[in-house]
Amino acid sequence: MIKVKIKKIIKKFVYLILLYYFYYMKYRICILVKIEIEKLLKQRFIFFIFLFLILIQFLWAILRNQLPGIQNLGIYEANGFQVMSFCSSWTLKFSPVLMIISIMLLSLENTYGTIKSVLIRPVTRTEFIVSKIITIFIVVSVSILIIGIFAFLIGSIFFGLGDIKEGEYIIYGWKKISLNFILAYVISILPVFALCMFGFFISTLIKETGAAIGVATGLYIIIWILSQYEPINRFMLNSYLSFPFDTAGDMAKGLSISWVPGLYYLLINTVIYISVFTGLSIINFNKKDILF
Repeated sequence: MIKVKIKKIIKKFVYLILLYYFYYMKYRICILVKIEIEKLLKQRFIFFIFLFLILIQFLWAILRNQLPGIQNLGIYEANGFQVMSFCSSWTLKFSPVLMIISIMLLSLENTYGTIKSVLIRPVTRTEFIVSKIITIFIVVSVSILIIGIFAFLIGSIFFGLGDIKEGEYIIYGWKKISLNFILAYVISILPVFALCMFGFFISTLIKETGAAIGVATGLYIIIWILSQYEPINRFMLNSYLSFPFDTAGDMAKGLSISWVPGLYYLLINTVIYISVFTGLSIINFNKKDILF
């Protein structure tokens, strides 16, 4: 009986220590994330990138009738939802600009030497790198939110967001379409985040900002070229960037849609890539000799 009680006391003591450790680590990571966001907001380039994401959507909406082969996409005489799908899908093709932000989060620390002053404080390397990863996720989420808000404004103000009808028959109500578009924006966070984690991993390998951006961009171009081959297309990093909005866009054309099995492939693909690049980034950063 006494041994049993001792074991229970030891277990509770261990649990309390672990609970305290995770709470304290969580608190420190939150502080680090706050600092990362404050540093980003002081950089002008972040505002220019957000402005770029806004302006590019307006350009897609304006030029939609002039683009070659646009009639084949079914939006020559577009409704607002079709324009939302078109603008958002093509804007995400420029998501490598967000990959550049993820690279600069770490590489600029190396360039300016601030990484040394951070790591000599009571901050572990894992906490430091995890705070960067959380910041990347926040940047990606805010970027998708901005794309969604302005796509909605463009679609509703200039084209109108109404029911999809065939004569007097309502194929899809605007509420149902809107819910599918919200789902599309939420899902699109994953493939963009996977792409950004790829760039972040490169920045843990290469210290110089320009070199890291150049290598990541070059590798992304190779990945994009390889993704044009059908047998390996579904396995590539960038394969599902446009899938959510292509699916929602079909709904906006009055076509029947199915999120599966494409959604399953997207989830498996992105979760694997995110897990691999996150794990490799943490392992590589912990092994690197940074302070000298």
